[in-house]
Amino acid sequence: MYKIEVKIDGQFVNNFYNGSIYDLVFLDLEFCPHYVEGKAVQRIYGYTITRLLRTSNQQYIKVKFLEYEIEEEQLIKEIMQDIYMLKSKVFIGFQIKDSDLITLRNRSKALAIYSKVNEIKLFDFRKYSQLYGYKGLNGLFQHLEIEVNKKIGGSYFRRNPRKVFLRKSGWIDILLNMFEYCLEL
Repeated sequence: MYKIEVKIDGQFVNNFYNGSIYDLVFLDLEFCPHYVEGKAVQRIYGYTITRLLRTSNQQYIKVKFLEYEIEEEQLIKEIMQDIYMLKSKVFIGFQIKDSDLITLRNRSKALAIYSKVNEIKLFDFRKYSQLYGYKGLNGLFQHLEIEVNKKIGGSYFRRNPRKVFLRKSGWIDILLNMFEYCLEL
């Protein structure tokens, strides 16, 4: 698996949540359709988890992508372990409830991986996009006045993971772009 973990210093502002900023964990899964007997099944090939560390006031970011498709089970177990470890926190994301967690549940069920966590607290930005009239995660950042300088669109992931798995021409550049995309803000 490909993995990067970084800690970033900075000034962090809580401009959308009433509780402590240290209780928030941003979770984003990367998945793509995989065809089994002519049916599309969403398979997870990477994830990003981000939170602020109370002790150092740094932002901790972990990005992990599969090197081979057969590592998906190991990746899902790690995601479930991270969720278990942070179960008392509030998990935030854009469409986290209706997209990321549904895909995680479906894949864990298909691979017979069972969670020790019965319930987690969620803060889904999708709900607020309709309320405040912004569209997508980049629209959210703009609404919150967070400067975003993305060189790559999110659809880049959905089009290219198979090139990485099959190590086709340019796969290293694609992988580096994926890491860069997940680290940019």
